[in-house]
Amino acid sequence: MANSPQLIPTISLPLAIWGEGYGQFLPQWFAGVASLEREIAEIVIVCDEANLPAVMSACPDFSKVRIRVEDHPGYSEYWNRAIELCTSDWLGICNADDYFLPEALNEIGQAHLDGCNLLCDHLLHKHSNYRQSARWEPEALDTQFNLMGANAMTKRLWEASGGFPKGVRFADWGLALRMRKTGLVKPFYASTTRIVYDVGIDRPTLSGASLPGDKRTEGENQIRKIAQELPL
Repeated sequence: MANSPQLIPTISLPLAIWGEGYGQFLPQWFAGVASLEREIAEIVIVCDEANLPAVMSACPDFSKVRIRVEDHPGYSEYWNRAIELCTSDWLGICNADDYFLPEALNEIGQAHLDGCNLLCDHLLHKHSNYRQSARWEPEALDTQFNLMGANAMTKRLWEASGGFPKGVRFADWGLALRMRKTGLVKPFYASTTRIVYDVGIDRPTLSGASLPGDKRTEGENQIRKIAQELPL
């Protein structure tokens, strides 16, 4: 039986890009979007003025793309703004230096039908092709982050959580703690592999696995503070 239109969820792809060094990856990011087997409703990009030429140059088709040039302090503010502007049921999230694989969003329809709001899937690490799997383990979030960045989720879940916390190095982890506090998370375990992930082998990332020890300790201390403020 064919799905009725109201049961087929729409998907937005938010993207935040600012600062130096990330514009070079945009052609790869758009190529990943073009490879998707699942139709998307829109791409919403929030960028700073310096990255606007790179965005305009890399975008192959503006028919589904909305671009806003804004100035924000950092990661959380740019991403929260991009997501705020999205109009779809679901959010497919992929950083500028990562890229989607063709099957990335294929099981969102089933997740939606099952009443789920968080997609726990898989990613590949650049260079090694190591496959990492996401798990929703709320009881472990005080000390472990077993998701993989910001997994695909419904916009309603993002709204209920209040978005990425500001000024936190591991903002994805902070968002997961906020999601836990809502008590609303219903994960869907997908077989699909979503993105190829830059772990920082070629260059340092804003919050990646290659961070030096002092910055990692700083980030972990911030997470401990959030966990104390938002207990299970």
